[in-house]
Amino acid sequence: IDQNTDTLYLVNMASNTISVVNGATCNASVSSGCGQVPETITVSGTTNEGTDGVAVDDATDTVYVANVNLNTVSVIDGATCNGTTSSGCGQTPATVAVGAGPAVPAVDEATDTVYVPNSGDGTVSVIDGAKCNASVTTGCASTPSHLVTGGVPIAAAVDEATDTVYVPTPNDFGAGALAVINGATCNAAVTSGCGQTPATVPVGSNGDGVLVDPVTQSVFVVNQNDSTLSVIDGAICNALDTAGCAQHPPVVATGYFPGYMDIDIATDTIYVANNGANTVSVINGAACTLARQLACRHDAPTTTAGAGAQGSAIDNATGTLYVSNAEDDDISVIDASSCNAVVTWGCGRSWPTISTGPGTYPFAVAVDQQTDTIYVADNQSNTISVINGATCNAHVTSGCGQAPATMTVVPLNEGNPVGLDVDEATDTVYVVNVSDPAGTVSVVNGATCNGTVRSGCGQTPPLVTVGNVPLDDVVDQATDTVYVTDDADAYLWVIDGATCNAHVTSGCSHKPAQITNGGGWGIAVDEATDTVYAAGGSSGGVTVMNGATCNATNVSGCGQTPVTLGAGTAPSEVAVDQANGRVYATSMFNSDVDVYSGAICNRSVTWGCGQTPLSVPLGGNPGNPVVDQANQTVYVPDQSDAEVSYILDGGF
Repeated sequence: IDQNTDTLYLVNMASNTISVVNGATCNASVSSGCGQVPETITVSGTTNEGTDGVAVDDATDTVYVANVNLNTVSVIDGATCNGTTSSGCGQTPATVAVGAGPAVPAVDEATDTVYVPNSGDGTVSVIDGAKCNASVTTGCASTPSHLVTGGVPIAAAVDEATDTVYVPTPNDFGAGALAVINGATCNAAVTSGCGQTPATVPVGSNGDGVLVDPVTQSVFVVNQNDSTLSVIDGAICNALDTAGCAQHPPVVATGYFPGYMDIDIATDTIYVANNGANTVSVINGAACTLARQLACRHDAPTTTAGAGAQGSAIDNATGTLYVSNAEDDDISVIDASSCNAVVTWGCGRSWPTISTGPGTYPFAVAVDQQTDTIYVADNQSNTISVINGATCNAHVTSGCGQAPATMTVVPLNEGNPVGLDVDEATDTVYVVNVSDPAGTVSVVNGATCNGTVRSGCGQTPPLVTVGNVPLDDVVDQATDTVYVTDDADAYLWVIDGATCNAHVTSGCSHKPAQITNGGGWGIAVDEATDTVYAAGGSSGGVTVMNGATCNATNVSGCGQTPVTLGAGTAPSEVAVDQANGRVYATSMFNSDVDVYSGAICNRSVTWGCGQTPLSVPLGGNPGNPVVDQANQTVYVPDQSDAEVSYILDGGF
């Protein structure tokens, strides 16, 4: 909004234009001009150059527009192109070169500086607004100063009271941080502080927007993958006072996949556009603060893990929770007996880790309870890591410092391991590999490649060809069937474990049967009811399939449309408590876990499939849940927060 001319400048990313709307004739009280086609400004030449963020400098009546793919910022004269004057709308605006992938800029009118976050190179460009504006363009040709934030900076906001610039800088995995930049030492005229590393605040997953409430001095950050806002106290976290920056700020819930936001200062109301729900959240700006948290969202308690925490598995023999940390290339070794939903005295400690090696990107984890072996799918190295659970667990750590054995499960450049499960009956590890044009499942002999026996680790395992985007698998011990999810068309592959295992491979070369109405992401089996639960992912819901009539030997029910549990938005992973049939489905974008009673929704009982789940808030971008029956606890890694959430199984 240009307050001087009552003009709304609206970015049209696909057409590289700006719509110029007269706010005097199209507003909440007057709608006479809302039906008119607004004037437009063309800010770049072709349709793939991508206009993105926009900011207005009211002092110079200049509109700054980021051109993502051109790595420039257009400089528009708001005095000659606004809601009532269009004489300058047809002119080609001046541009200034910035960093790679410029996003949403912010203007500091006190220093006449424009800060442009560059999402492609982890920097913020610092433009001199006195020399590059609607009237003066002599400085536009100069390359502006910049500072390094790291991550993917995609928005900026200025608190002029403390001369602080706030920039969300999520990393490629979505892990959240907010850079706190000193605008007094890094601006258009003073650059002495531009080389310093700014302080940071831990926020939620995929911080996509930021604004400052000048009245309460609160700073709000949109956490897109969490469907929340982080609320930072700008009075104790700013360029001059960073004492409060280390605290994890409280959050308030928004709608699904929030995007841009703005604040009505008069009513202290924040409006958030929820991109995934086609709604707008209306939030009281004073209802959730560090001091007043009744209206805040209260997440489940956590213990530490590593960056990109994703996969998890419980070793029943030692009571150890193993969690894969993709970005740290290691595995956290957590003592479930001292950190669970009932006993929490150990939850505050830092846990031992097992290194899987640089660039391995450990993803899924499974335990072979018979051999006390932990298998880890190394997503970026076409291998699995093979860890001895007897020498590296919650109580014995002598083997944790040793490099685990590895096995190449798929030829180089022909697949990336993403999921795995163990068939205890045949001692077979089935490893899911994403590949193009066709994914595969590696069939590994767990008897000859485990924590203590390595003779078979150098062998090349048989491969089963499945669909384009297989993501996860599960073994149904009752029917000796391996179910593999496929996100390409949200269907399942059904592998016969009796004819394709570590000892019998005659069936491995056959194309598996296919279920056309299965889920596309995570999967679990309730052995007691022979029910297969699969997370639908982006298609939504958790499908409930009959494992007795759709398995390796009986496909009579595979063509039937399964019933669906209405899980939260984009359910990604699912787990079943084998003792009581309770189903846990994590939602990656709502950052919670939905809890269902499988006793009233399974292959033979469906009257309860429409039940409303209990939703438990978690950390950012939750990964694979696991049930620890010994301690009545469900653990869920929080990928974006380097933590593991834990909740009481059935204690709601």
